[in-house]
Amino acid sequence: MDEWWDLGQWSGISNLNSLFSQMPCAYCGAAHGYEIEHSVEKTRADGKRTLLFQTLKCGNCSNFTLMIRNAGGSGSLLDYRRIPYSNKVGKHPESWPDDVGRYWQQSRKAIQTESWDGAAMLIRSCLQLSLRHADAQGKTLRDEIEDLVKKGTLPPLMKEWSTEVRLLGNESTHPTPGAEETSSADVKTAMKFLEFLLRYLFSLPAEIDEFRTNKQKA
Repeated sequence: MDEWWDLGQWSGISNLNSLFSQMPCAYCGAAHGYEIEHSVEKTRADGKRTLLFQTLKCGNCSNFTLMIRNAGGSGSLLDYRRIPYSNKVGKHPESWPDDVGRYWQQSRKAIQTESWDGAAMLIRSCLQLSLRHADAQGKTLRDEIEDLVKKGTLPPLMKEWSTEVRLLGNESTHPTPGAEETSSADVKTAMKFLEFLLRYLFSLPAEIDEFRTNKQKA
């Protein structure tokens, strides 16, 4: 995203109810919906895009959240940024397989507790499970990565990153006596790649399908 006006142009969800139901409160962690207490809109000079600046009240604990989001509209998606954001590990996106989401949640929780070796193993497992959901074939994770690259499911650049995550997880899965703890920086980088991969394999196709459906209804 190059500028705030780009919110919702490339990714997001289809409606406001889905947005609120998937956004846990930063204070109580609940996702019971929000009331819009105050809203101001601003339209770009060319009149093509509109942003909303809103104050939201949690339906559970009544605390407030500040949000900036695009106005949406027929056939378009909604995306947002907010303050404060939740530090808790929320539910995985609906487009992800449940078992993949479970490993992702556990990986996130391991990072929060600074359990770097455990996080590395969980990230590796989540990577492999994700590839298998994409119909990867092979006896090892390395073979499965190669298989999806050959099929064109993964671009070559993602092969390089997948290999780095595989090697990082291997060190924790098959430790040697006296080995040092897995680097926190490496684990955080691996998690960033994993989340990019999950978005590429599961979220993006679902968003494209949703966008096409909305365009046909418009």
